[in-house]
Amino acid sequence: MFYIYYNYITIFIVSAVCVAAVALTLKRKPLGMNFPENSSIREVIRAGGAFIEKHYLIFLGILFMVFLFTRLYMLGLIPAGIMVDEVGVSYDAVCLLKWGTDKNGRAFPVYPTNFGDGNSAMYTYMIWFLLHFLPFSVRNIRIPAVLCSIPCFFASFGIVNRLFRKRTFALLGPIFVTFMPYFMQAQRWGLDCNLMLSWVTVALYFVILALDKDKPLYYALGGVFLGITLWTYVLSYLMLPLFVILLFIYLMFMRRFRFSNFLALLVPMGVIGLPLLMEQLVNMEVIPEFHFLCSDFMKLPDYRLGQLSFGNIGMNLGNIITYTFGGDSITFDCFREFGQVYWCCIPLIVLGFYSSILATIRSFRQKTVDNLVVVNLYGIAVYMVLLIREGYDTHNANGLYIELALIEIAGIRFVIDNVKEEKIRYALLTVIAIVLSITFMVYTHFYFVKQNEVYGFHNTFLSTEPGDIIVYTENIYNPDRNKNIYFTVLYEQTVFQDDVIALWTQMPPEEHATWEEGYMGHIYLHFPDEFDINEDAIYVIGEENRHVAAGLIELGFQADTTFPGYTICYR
Repeated sequence: MFYIYYNYITIFIVSAVCVAAVALTLKRKPLGMNFPENSSIREVIRAGGAFIEKHYLIFLGILFMVFLFTRLYMLGLIPAGIMVDEVGVSYDAVCLLKWGTDKNGRAFPVYPTNFGDGNSAMYTYMIWFLLHFLPFSVRNIRIPAVLCSIPCFFASFGIVNRLFRKRTFALLGPIFVTFMPYFMQAQRWGLDCNLMLSWVTVALYFVILALDKDKPLYYALGGVFLGITLWTYVLSYLMLPLFVILLFIYLMFMRRFRFSNFLALLVPMGVIGLPLLMEQLVNMEVIPEFHFLCSDFMKLPDYRLGQLSFGNIGMNLGNIITYTFGGDSITFDCFREFGQVYWCCIPLIVLGFYSSILATIRSFRQKTVDNLVVVNLYGIAVYMVLLIREGYDTHNANGLYIELALIEIAGIRFVIDNVKEEKIRYALLTVIAIVLSITFMVYTHFYFVKQNEVYGFHNTFLSTEPGDIIVYTENIYNPDRNKNIYFTVLYEQTVFQDDVIALWTQMPPEEHATWEEGYMGHIYLHFPDEFDINEDAIYVIGEENRHVAAGLIELGFQADTTFPGYTICYR
């Protein structure tokens, strides 16, 4: 109940600030509340702003330390367990490292098969690279998410600086990237598609920089990072080309289009994305399967092109508002207590959209390029693709949240630019700062202290215990790997237990391929059909079958109860 009442109170406060800001812009007469010319408060505020502007790198560094803490603290333990897609991409990386194929036997694919419908390759290959130097652990397979979040942090500073031309204000970019709920939750674990959020932020920075510099080199850099982003998420195959088309049309209207610049953007984007296009053509049966250099281009068992249809628009129109602001049922995407963006930020987003509409009108009237309009064009491209997808969850819209963060910042900028009475302006900004700071502290306490207590394992997150038990058993009681292990998993841990065990033991893919038959190499996921008391085997027995453990102990087996709920019986 605390969080519900807290949300209501903060939404009311920030809404009042936004309404006051809009109301004050409509007043023609000053309210007579300016600071006197010799006001010490005015001088302190100006001096403070000048100090931050001069030493912005120091403040950026402090923010970066906070950012790293929020991404690295208890990384292997929160969120609890391991998500099923983390298991899939990690096992593919292990197989590529040891045997040169993914778990389905495809040699260095540009779109690994995972559980049949594929996953974006960047996360898999980042784990593959890191496992050359680091041991396998839940923490280490989540490090790629953190590494990709770092350029996102700095790119957000660059974008806001380009949008509003003030380094002091640009610090809001890293601040929002650090404390917005979806950024934090997406950048702490290994869902492959979430990398789009980080890399599209970098790509947007270089696109905006290219528009400001108006030189082919910067357009080429924008194209490079747009191409890199294509490797993070399959929906970006549509989102990013659509964004480029909308940008092309906008620049044509603004009379800023140059063929050489756009060619510089499209060529690196196309070259980097070409292998992904070839993989799609294979799956659409336009071209046959083939092998090129070290990679197999093969059809996926379950191709998801059928999920895209214009017939989905009506259904998704109602979902967009909910999934943008209100959250969904998948708790690893967002907590219902806070949403993807804090509830108190929704009024700022509304104010920011209002500000961006005014900027768009001004841009078309004056025939000048406005970077805020470019950001909105990207958001439109994302929404257009989401509308035609057959249902979506918050992580399907992950690339949207950099635009929402920038729109929130635009809402704050609206207050600064349009509330002329300094005393009122500083009061409104102070209220916003206090509310957001307290909300961030409440959220981080919930994330690091209360989350596991409230949610336990999130939707599709798995216990790592089956893998831990097998590794322990192999190391202690079967170091030569010459004994059969019969393992009955606790009922609540049975889902995908084969993949967890295969990943933890770094099992060859051909051994894992037999799991549907009830065994993987010398590990059996059931009791033997007939117990042979003379077999030198090891039994790992869940408490649902403790009578079997008791019988084996009576026959002379030793018992190890290191793992609660399990008994390891061995000779």
